Amino acid sequence: MLFLANIIAIFGIEEQLTITKIVKNNFIAKNRLDMNKIIGNKLKALRKEKGWSQEQASDYLSISQSAYARIENGASTSWANHVERICDIFQVTLEELVKTNNNLKESNIQNETAQKVQTVNQLSEKLIEQYEERIKELKEIIEVLKK
Repeated sequence: MLFLANIIAIFGIEEQLTITKIVKNNFIAKNRLDMNKIIGNKLKALRKEKGWSQEQASDYLSISQSAYARIENGASTSWANHVERICDIFQVTLEELVKTNNNLKESNIQNETAQKVQTVNQLSEKLIEQYEERIKELKEIIEVLKK
């Protein structure tokens, strides 16, 4: 606000209104870019969750792969033209798509953690089986040595 006060003092009220419009437009443009990044990141996560390539996702949306890549990279606002179809193919609501929290990231982390736990459990079971087999072998050796 001090910045705007200095502008008013230097240029007067009319110039301040013009500068305010410029600042406001830059703020809107920045927020639009942020939204493009949010949507792009979510689309990338959703696409990877389904195991699709960019080409497959772009085919579902009936757009070119390069157009889809620009959407994922946050370099395009054309996602807005396809938002209904995006929500359909990725089975999300519009609210879920535009949320700024990291629910998808948390979901991916939970899935990865569950997979790792399952792998550890499987390895533990195999290791226990191996130890039990080795214990049997050692008991047999002990019995032979006692005789």
